[in-house]
Amino acid sequence: MLRALFYLRTPRLTITGALPCQNFELLLILHLLGAIVQKSSRRGVYIMFVGFRDRTACLYHYTSIRVLLEHILPTNKLKAGRYVNTNDPKESKDWFFSVGTNTDIDLGKYDLQGLSDEMARGMKHKTNVLCFSQDRELTGNHIEDIHNRGFCRPRMWVQYAENHAGVCLIIEREALQRAVNSAFPHHRIYEGPVIYTNRSGVPDLSTSPYIINVDYLERYGQQKYLEDHIYMYHKRLFFEKCTDWRDEVEYRWVLLGNKEQDLFFDFQDALRGIVFGVSCLESDIERIV
Repeated sequence: MLRALFYLRTPRLTITGALPCQNFELLLILHLLGAIVQKSSRRGVYIMFVGFRDRTACLYHYTSIRVLLEHILPTNKLKAGRYVNTNDPKESKDWFFSVGTNTDIDLGKYDLQGLSDEMARGMKHKTNVLCFSQDRELTGNHIEDIHNRGFCRPRMWVQYAENHAGVCLIIEREALQRAVNSAFPHHRIYEGPVIYTNRSGVPDLSTSPYIINVDYLERYGQQKYLEDHIYMYHKRLFFEKCTDWRDEVEYRWVLLGNKEQDLFFDFQDALRGIVFGVSCLESDIERIV
């Protein structure tokens, strides 16, 4: 169900998708958008632009027209893809774990590569992820804030939305949170913003998430160890990326289950709007409008 559809045309210009604001005409249209793009809800008026300050309220998902029309809108479902299929090698490639002990356990008895592979598979291969962009800090001035909005990321339009020919979905975070929790009651769920930092190539052996504590492993077994290791280090393992990714301003859900497959779930009433790319075909827009 569409809650708001962002689409404004003028005799000289089509305003869709990522909006540059380099001239007065565009600035004027942004004022108009701020005045007209809103919806009513049980909680009152939900204003998307004018006076909008809560950077945590909305999330943004870039996708193609084909995926929108063939999958998302007909089914009202989004995909939580497998973690090992992301486009970041830090996440998609195998992690290597070393071993450590606080006692006198003989570390030489372990097949280090085999144990590392088992740990990596246990942590990643049955894990799914939902990835979105979010707003940067907002002042409430929709003219000044436009480049801080999650739907106004030119590079992401190129990379994830068919070179500006796709769409960006605007989703209410709290509504999506309810939908995720409802759809995956038996998964261990972590959510939050991604932190962007560049770690040294020399690990800190006292805090590294890539060291297996064999004392704990031998005492509690592999499954219990995996669960506790992920709980302790989930932010470092699943919510940390190199600074070169920082312009995505990502917010994600990580779902730990028991199957190696993509997951599809009903996002209920979380969709709040659609922004069309500047190269979106008129025929595609008309199919959705």
